[in-house]
Amino acid sequence: NLVAMYSPEGYSEPEYEKIALAFNEIVPFNDASQYQLKTQILKLKTTGEITEFLMKVVTDLYERREKAYGEDASRQLERFVCLSTMDNLWIDHLTAVDDLRDGIGLRGYAQKDPLVEYKKEAFDMFEKLINQIDYEVVRKVFRVQVLAQPPVVSTLQKAREERGKIAEPAAATENTPRQPLKKGDLSAFANAMGNLPTNGVTHQQTEIHVAKIGRNDPCWCGSGKKWKKCHYPQTE
Repeated sequence: NLVAMYSPEGYSEPEYEKIALAFNEIVPFNDASQYQLKTQILKLKTTGEITEFLMKVVTDLYERREKAYGEDASRQLERFVCLSTMDNLWIDHLTAVDDLRDGIGLRGYAQKDPLVEYKKEAFDMFEKLINQIDYEVVRKVFRVQVLAQPPVVSTLQKAREERGKIAEPAAATENTPRQPLKKGDLSAFANAMGNLPTNGVTHQQTEIHVAKIGRNDPCWCGSGKKWKKCHYPQTE
């Protein structure tokens, strides 16, 4: 389609340039590669030779991309590109068809059958839609770059790793044999605790005096009975 579009009646150098530029819009090339492409196209004479040459270039590039990205990633990329492209273009097509249906009645003023005109233009719009889908899918497939993402570590795996880091020092401590304390160590520890600085704060001891309850005194529980008849037997 690309070759037939820019070379309907023979060839000349400007038409070759248009073919190379249009091909570069689909398959990206740098300036040097684009110049080599144009030079190679100029050496060809027939439409079939140019088409065969461009198909070979596209096939080689596609195979290199598939080898670099992998077969599974390439298939997923193609499915995503096809679905997203068809979805967007189909929505635009339906909107255009609705606009055509709203204004097709005006063709009657030009002595034309609105129904016939609607069928004709709707068919042309559908053919353009198919060609546009093919063009956009091929262009996006060759221009989209696949970036490898780092592996995602699950929360459970992170928790296990953190628990392992905490368990290692604990296990090392448990495996260390405990040394029994000696009498001298206890004395040194007690002396050290007694010599700790107080930062100027003195602690006073408070003596608490508890009055002794007589046997005939009222019981402390408030029952009104004497202590010897109430809670005194429980203290013996």
